[in-house]
Amino acid sequence: MNARTFSITILAAVLALLTLASSAWAECAWVLWQQSLEAGLSDPKPQLRGVIVLSAHESRKGCDDAMEKEIETGVKIGGRRLPTGVMVVKPSDTGARDRSLIVTFRCLPDTIDPRGEKTK
Repeated sequence: MNARTFSITILAAVLALLTLASSAWAECAWVLWQQSLEAGLSDPKPQLRGVIVLSAHESRKGCDDAMEKEIETGVKIGGRRLPTGVMVVKPSDTGARDRSLIVTFRCLPDTIDPRGEKTK
């Protein structure tokens, strides 16, 4: 193998590696996140109840479809549809319907965690 053939072989290997790396980056997974907030008439400032992962998907469309199904489920149990979620009025311990649970959904690439940085 002469120097020219060796150089072409190395160049081809580097280009193949770069092509594989760029296609892997483009095919990142999508994660469906759920955030729950609770608000009441006596305390109208919503309080965060939690942020959790619901599911992971290979495409943004798959994640969006899953989000739509979650919203539809919330509407079926009596919630009011919001642009990216649902609001459910829930009774308090006394039976009064003075509390609202607001559940929102977000599809994000698997490289983004909406909970922020983890502390050690």
